[in-house]
Amino acid sequence: MNADRLPRWVATGAIWAFLALGACTGGQRATAAETIANVDPTVVACDWLVKIQEADGSWDAGKWGAKTLGPIGATSLAILSVQSVGFWETRGRFRAQLAKGLDWLETQQRPDGSFPWRSFEEQGMATLALSEAYIMAGVASRGQAAQRGLDYICKVQPVHGGFGDRGACAWRDADVIVTAWQFLALRSGMQAKLKVPDASIQRVRDYLAEAKTAGADAAKSSRTGALGSLAAIACCRLLSDEAGSRKAQEAADLIMNRESRGGDPVEGGLTAEAKNDLYYRWFSGLTMLRVGGLYGDHWRTWRKVHRSVFFTTQVTEKEDARGRPILGSFDPAHCAWGDQGGRIFATSMAILASAVPLRFLPLNRLGWSVE
Repeated sequence: MNADRLPRWVATGAIWAFLALGACTGGQRATAAETIANVDPTVVACDWLVKIQEADGSWDAGKWGAKTLGPIGATSLAILSVQSVGFWETRGRFRAQLAKGLDWLETQQRPDGSFPWRSFEEQGMATLALSEAYIMAGVASRGQAAQRGLDYICKVQPVHGGFGDRGACAWRDADVIVTAWQFLALRSGMQAKLKVPDASIQRVRDYLAEAKTAGADAAKSSRTGALGSLAAIACCRLLSDEAGSRKAQEAADLIMNRESRGGDPVEGGLTAEAKNDLYYRWFSGLTMLRVGGLYGDHWRTWRKVHRSVFFTTQVTEKEDARGRPILGSFDPAHCAWGDQGGRIFATSMAILASAVPLRFLPLNRLGWSVE
């Protein structure tokens, strides 16, 4: 989509958010909890992310409880999530912070296109963040950095198509979520009209198809549960196939039937696994919205099942025990992989999942009738 057309989406974003997630209404401005409930919890979460940005433009996940996620991944997730709510580096209240974060990512990239990641999903996260920023704002250096990142992903991709913690790996060591991040970067690169070899896309398709066919032991990830892995596979297959194809419909039906019966939530509501798995909620939301659109049965069902738990773990206290600001963030203790990704991961993924219907992020517009 041409960047010049983006303001049209900005003008209607609040309406889409209300329709899509059933935003709370009410008007009393008395407490921090009411601020989150009655204003826009995603923007409050963005406020928190921007507030804890480092002076050099990065985000430090280690300071906020992460054991595994490094600065490259944390910075990329923060940028992606803030952009997904309708802000980008050339306009909006967070433009300076986004530009500074993207500048920092560019300075960290090596000549071969790689980043100093701790785990290889961060390569995909960073490349995706740069590519999405390039589509949204058209800053040339973002596209150049994204192209270098894509070139590196394609260069190290194994023949079987999957990726593991260290990048290239044997098929048995590939991780569905790590692979999904690389695929999202590749797909965004295609949308940005960057150079992405068809062979690289096909290898990922082949890996995901084989992982799904091989069963739960193969379709695995240390970052999510079985539901999250299946949703990631379904989402990636949808982004590589036509939305109306039989495979796409089957993938969406599989997800819908996991948590609903006849369009209504199963007795007892979402399972604990589904409630706490932010990867599942993000990938399943992308899948359901892509199949039928905002008014389709799949999205209506998903919204009915998920919206009651979207912001239940958002923090309403102003400070933690150390006196640091936490209002609007999401508690990592209540999400899968939260101990490894920390509060920045939990908050960023919660924003990404809740912002799926807003369509600000170019990735969220893939497959819609209006591009």
